[in-house]
Amino acid sequence: MVRAIRRALRDQAYRLLTATLGDAEGYVTLATLRGPARGLCFRLDLQGQVESGYWLGYYDLHVLQALTRICRPGWTIWDCGIHLGYYTAYFARLVGPMGKVVAIEPDPNNLRRAQANTRLNRLHNVTFAPVAIGGPCGEVDFVVSANTNSHLPGMYVGASAAEYRAREQAKTLIRVRCISLDEAYTTEGLAAPDLVKLDIEGAEAEGLQHVAALAEDRRPLIILELHNPECDAAAWQFAQRYTYSLQSLNTGQLISRAEDVGGTLLCAPQM
Repeated sequence: MVRAIRRALRDQAYRLLTATLGDAEGYVTLATLRGPARGLCFRLDLQGQVESGYWLGYYDLHVLQALTRICRPGWTIWDCGIHLGYYTAYFARLVGPMGKVVAIEPDPNNLRRAQANTRLNRLHNVTFAPVAIGGPCGEVDFVVSANTNSHLPGMYVGASAAEYRAREQAKTLIRVRCISLDEAYTTEGLAAPDLVKLDIEGAEAEGLQHVAALAEDRRPLIILELHNPECDAAAWQFAQRYTYSLQSLNTGQLISRAEDVGGTLLCAPQM
């Protein structure tokens, strides 16, 4: 009961903020209050279930804290799957004016919001690539969902594809260009990455199947957000094939068994 009352009061406060400060699209421009992204500004939908976390600073807090220790000024980072550009802006500030961020995103709505948030923060070291990451398959259908899970067809988030299909929200199909990580590295003219963040809504397994040149030649650090059991298995196989260690950014523990793979991982190249 207490939790329900608190939720109702919170939702009422967010509605009031939106009514008072919101723009014509219902977004409220707010600066992140705490954590590594503190001070960065974003246009947020406070009436959704996720975006208040960007304002309050608790969204992926443990991951951003780890990245603050790992990333260095001057690095090049590929941010694959950017949503509204929260990580993109954080990375851009972290690597500084001598560094580069390549923001890779096929959803035009997400691109538009992320570009606006980049301008809002006066970040000039971000390049946007309007493509999907998966296999080297050229132009494909892309599912634009009403929630944050826009994805390539057949991909899913959760324990099973059937479970996800039962709860997937209204969607629209558009055509997008889809490339592999190896194509991004070898043929797209992108700056070679020191770190790749891969959060592509259940397509991580497909993405990790086409990464030989990047993993064997450049060997970047990879932040891997896993979304289903197939992606968990693919992450373990990737680590074994290319001699990467896996560390959970949820628990901080190094992973030594396939059955322990899941959540958000730091994949680090070994000797």
